[in-house]
Amino acid sequence: SVAPSESEQLNMSERKAGKFGLNTVFEVLAGLRPVASYFTTLSAPPASVDYYSLIQGALTMALNDTYGDCTIAGIEHYWQLQAALAKTTFPYPGDDLTKSTYFGLTGGQDTGLDLSTVVAAATSTGLFGHKLIGSGTIHPHDVTTLQQTIDIFGGVYSAAQMPKNCQQQFADHQPWDVAPGHNPGVDGHCFNLVGYDADFLYAYTWGAIQKVTYTWWKFYGVQGYALISDYFQTVSGPMGDYSQMESDLQVLVNATS
Repeated sequence: SVAPSESEQLNMSERKAGKFGLNTVFEVLAGLRPVASYFTTLSAPPASVDYYSLIQGALTMALNDTYGDCTIAGIEHYWQLQAALAKTTFPYPGDDLTKSTYFGLTGGQDTGLDLSTVVAAATSTGLFGHKLIGSGTIHPHDVTTLQQTIDIFGGVYSAAQMPKNCQQQFADHQPWDVAPGHNPGVDGHCFNLVGYDADFLYAYTWGAIQKVTYTWWKFYGVQGYALISDYFQTVSGPMGDYSQMESDLQVLVNATS
């Protein structure tokens, strides 16, 4: 049989938009200094990065159609992507463990979580058998920074204020784009940015890969984390030795603090 094309893979099957679940919707901090000065010490970002093709055929909803656990789904998806970059696999932990982990961090209520809570848990005790060995926030609207973070760290663990029409656009296989009129963000959502090209960012959410225009991200994107998982303590990452990335990440964190 012939494998589906990339566009077919991105849009195959009926899509069902899931729930939101970001407990705290962060505004972009006024005066936050972009880390472009750090990233310009590296080579310019490539014209496009496609990490999502590494996980096509294994995309999961991770209960985000039932609960507001997008932050937990997001960290599971990040492990999945990091595992693929390390040339191994991260099997979906299952609905029961996903649910118990989510409610364990919320205190038993479906309140959603913020990104920092999940990052802290993944750093201290680990989640789903893996830990973070480095993390830092980036300026989400500096395009060079965003692209370099995707390229270097394998993705961006991100948050956005979601407008009302985003679920319909998703269900209709349309990119997230700014619609005419006044469409303010109504709720917060977490997802991973796992690729980009000249026209779109590519988000892994609700069991699919969703195209995101740069204009939409500029309007609604509010937060981004660069994460280094324990998969790369012994395995080289997309741009080389990840032991070096640990020290590089400290430069990134200092530049945004």
